Amino acid sequence: MKNEPLIANEHYKIFLFLLLLIPSILLLVGIIPALALAIGYYLMKKNRDFSSIEASVKALNIYWKLIAVLTLIWAAVVALIFVVEIRSNPGFWGNPNEVDFGILAAWTVGLLATAAGHIFMAEHLYSKPLRNHSEWVVANGIFSNQLKTTPQASPKNSIDILQSQKLKQYSVADELVKWAKLKEDGHISNDEFDEARSKLLGRS
Repeated sequence: MKNEPLIANEHYKIFLFLLLLIPSILLLVGIIPALALAIGYYLMKKNRDFSSIEASVKALNIYWKLIAVLTLIWAAVVALIFVVEIRSNPGFWGNPNEVDFGILAAWTVGLLATAAGHIFMAEHLYSKPLRNHSEWVVANGIFSNQLKTTPQASPKNSIDILQSQKLKQYSVADELVKWAKLKEDGHISNDEFDEARSKLLGRS
């Protein structure tokens, strides 16, 4: 399954995930996770290594968990201020000039829901479909259903290489025959023949 293309349902999940990223990007809070995912995909294609995708999803999860923690800390501080103000000023709750804690509470819940939602979506709509087809995604991309082939040497090039090797071997053999003839005729010594043969064989 890892080396098979994604099915239509998985394509829809990834497309939905990308669409759901848009609101958080427009609100600026989702820019960093979007960049992390884009960089992860780029590095995966460049290095042909699926671990870049996994690392980008992990970075996204860490980011949103950090947002959630900071939101909870902020909510706790706001709640503490609210309690102090209520105790010191009984009319604080109905004063229109004071901070609307209802809006602050809504923002807190909204940020927490956004963080949890993005962590869930990153795992089930993006990471899981890609992980199930990791080998295919690395080799062919996410939305491709066709196998990409690497260019191979043409038969003509292979024939040319073989012919050149045969010619080279033939020329060496021809030279060896000539040197052997010279040795047989007594024109060169055995040492000279051995030296010439070593040079010819080393050149082949």
